[in-house]
Amino acid sequence: MTTRFSPKSRLRIAAAAAVVTVTAAIATVVTSTSSEPTAISSPLWSVEASEILGREFAIFRSPLVGTEFNMDMGGFIDAGSLVVTMIGMPDRQAYSLDDAELVGLDAEDGTVRWRTSAVDIGGCSETLLGSSVLCFSGPYVSGGSYSLFDIETGERRDIKTPWAPIIAVVSGDTVLALEGDIESNDVRVHSGTVDDPEANWSKAFDVGGSWEAGYVDPVMSVHGDLGVIALDESLGFDLKTGEQRWVHGYSTCSTAHTSSDGVTLVSDGGCEGNGRPTSEYALDQNGREFARTDELPSESSYFGGRYSRDEPAGGSTPIILGDSGFD
Repeated sequence: MTTRFSPKSRLRIAAAAAVVTVTAAIATVVTSTSSEPTAISSPLWSVEASEILGREFAIFRSPLVGTEFNMDMGGFIDAGSLVVTMIGMPDRQAYSLDDAELVGLDAEDGTVRWRTSAVDIGGCSETLLGSSVLCFSGPYVSGGSYSLFDIETGERRDIKTPWAPIIAVVSGDTVLALEGDIESNDVRVHSGTVDDPEANWSKAFDVGGSWEAGYVDPVMSVHGDLGVIALDESLGFDLKTGEQRWVHGYSTCSTAHTSSDGVTLVSDGGCEGNGRPTSEYALDQNGREFARTDELPSESSYFGGRYSRDEPAGGSTPIILGDSGFD
């Protein structure tokens, strides 16, 4: 049985999420990625949520954020010949997504290949586990579990876990799950398989943040051989052993973003004045600071910039941070 938040508590999470999310998509549109010129506003195909569910106010929801909170975030998981999305009815009073289903849409023409109940799914991994989408029950369902959805048929298989995951992500054939009490800096990460969730290792980490932090942005991600926990503090750990590589504490006036190649960009400041960051610095996979700038463009947003790296023909790899270039 699901333990639900009160409407007031859900509203707090929805308000926090509204800062960084966009209005829910009622239609999903796929456009061509070909290099051949295509007419603007000429999608390959489109489909409306109401058509699939047969209910007027149905919406699409990203499978990554699940059904627990009405975050109004559309999206899908790339499964090759399929795109897998979530669909359901927004409950404006309980701030949840009701009658939720995972839907497999043909990537070529948008036809529905399968529909499977996804009630009480707390979220899903963006990366496939073999030929399945890996999802998890979320921390507010009595008795945690993983859920596998076959990408060809949509068939669902639930596997009980000894704890309720806050998030679970896939790295190769390994499943990583984070669980515990974020507010008490009492979190644990487990590495294993769906049938043996702690087969590789289990580690406790002294890292945490406000309880809203666990439900607005992904709190754990994988970048090469680096795992990153991102709460009010950010921590990097070795994927093979679980050993902590680095930890950095951030104030409530700082934000962090880890790129696909494992570089973490920290935007610091923003508590005073116009709310813009006052400095930015970049950390490598071992937590070493290798670039910093205190001269940010005037158009820098409250949430800071984004690290970007050039890919030159030579051996050097300069990056751009703020309005400065670094080798």
